[in-house]
Amino acid sequence: IVKLSIITKVMTVIVVIITALTLQNYWALVVGKVVGTFSGLIGSYLIYSYRPKFQLTNAKEQWRFSGWVIPQSIFGYVRTQLDSFLVSSSFGLAGLGSYNTIKYISYMPNAYLLLPISQTFLVELVKAKVDRNYFNKQYNASFILIMLIAAPITSIMYLHHKLVTLLILGPNWLEYSYLMSFFSLLIPAAVVLRQATRVLLVY
Repeated sequence: IVKLSIITKVMTVIVVIITALTLQNYWALVVGKVVGTFSGLIGSYLIYSYRPKFQLTNAKEQWRFSGWVIPQSIFGYVRTQLDSFLVSSSFGLAGLGSYNTIKYISYMPNAYLLLPISQTFLVELVKAKVDRNYFNKQYNASFILIMLIAAPITSIMYLHHKLVTLLILGPNWLEYSYLMSFFSLLIPAAVVLRQATRVLLVY
């Protein structure tokens, strides 16, 4: 699953870059999203041939697990979209487009690097939950490792946001580069949130 996730994300980035250089417009992001979704879908059937079907077996057990995940997901969606709503109502569509582009670029280290790396530790944490000391050791090791990767990325994006924006988006976006410095602070915050959520999932 982790290999598939990494391959899918690498393919998506390559397709987005090639499409962006070819079309030189926002359709590169749309094409990348479609390619990422379908490559993940096809790849999932290549690594495991299970075909899902509707059934109510173990529905109660599933609901006991999913009952708190659904409200959490709804709250998470509202939390992540609230800022876009406020920006659109205050600055219009042009401001919203610029805001979301910088936000998307800033989230890429999380989505395409840190998340795939951190997913590998979930299996180890599940194995380790029977032994509290071993669990703590695994949790701390995974958290420190991911933060050691996240910290320099955040520092570069925060301190050199103009250079990063110029490199990725070009000179026309420099007036919005300051947004990247703020969004970069969400990278370690997302690591902390993901690690906390992982413990809840394990237990």
